[in-house]
Amino acid sequence: MGKSQSWYIGGKNEDLTTFSVVANNRLADGNLFSMPINLDLSKETIEEVGAKPGARITLRDFRDDRNLAIITVDDVYTPDK
Repeated sequence: MGKSQSWYIGGKNEDLTTFSVVANNRLADGNLFSMPINLDLSKETIEEVGAKPGARITLRDFRDDRNLAIITVDDVYTPDK
């Protein structure tokens, strides 16, 4: 397998959680480990769609306006520019 990789997932029992994700793609409690989704949005878009922690937002395909997914916003990060 080569060099070992270091993963940070956080929470209690980090070693057990890390092992579980690497081995099964699931957290230690059995929940599926998903990749975080990060969207680069303008301040105007954030205000328009009401993106704030806890908000549920529908992602749509711009070609035919079909719903692709519903996500729940965890955090809105504003970088120092």
